[in-house]
Amino acid sequence: LAPRGVEQATADALTAILSAELNSIQGITVIGQDDINAMLAKVQTDAQMQCTDSLECVVEIGASLGLSKLISGSVGKVKDTWVISIQLIDTRRAEVENRVLESFDGEKDELRNAVKLAAYQIAGVDYTAKKGGVELTFNVKEAQLQLGAEKGEVKESQFKRGELIPGRYNLRVIADPEEYLPLQTDIYIAPGATNVKTLTVPEQPTPWYKTWWFWTVTGVVIAGAAAATTTVLLLEKKDNGTVEVPLGSVGW
Repeated sequence: LAPRGVEQATADALTAILSAELNSIQGITVIGQDDINAMLAKVQTDAQMQCTDSLECVVEIGASLGLSKLISGSVGKVKDTWVISIQLIDTRRAEVENRVLESFDGEKDELRNAVKLAAYQIAGVDYTAKKGGVELTFNVKEAQLQLGAEKGEVKESQFKRGELIPGRYNLRVIADPEEYLPLQTDIYIAPGATNVKTLTVPEQPTPWYKTWWFWTVTGVVIAGAAAATTTVLLLEKKDNGTVEVPLGSVGW
């Protein structure tokens, strides 16, 4: 997988995960990127291929290495959306046999689950029977939750559910609206796996009248008003020689 706006290390890690997941599917044997690079060194040394076009190059690589199919693709990010694009190429017919596109709005660590699901999709294998689940921990004790079409509750900061069909699920969590904002994100359930993670429900922003700067300014104004009133009282006392103060002098 080529990086598109993400680190090379991320693309390399997802390539390794994709290869391993494909290898775990019965009937599929995968030669990884490192193996291909080693073989290509021999091929290039013998001057047996010259790549002039990306698809042509892939076909020649496959033919040179005796492979029937090759997988190529990319991983990237567009604003807040992560994107994994994969294509399966038949090297003998020089055709793209299958394409898979997975995109989601969520945390970066969901890429690994998305690419595991993509492995089954690109191979054309039915994965619906390989059910998985979720084990989620939150920073709130109680909340209302919706995972896909299913509604549930967060209790003691936990939510668990099993027997879920693999795929992408939109997660929405609503805690005490006076203290927390709604949480909305996408999560993946990979075939035969449980997604275990901790999520943070965002807190409500502090109202302006509860901020430190508001009370600091308020304290300064009150102190200033008190000092001004005291000064007027002293002046009236000196000028008039009496402690009686006209109401108008302290009105403001």
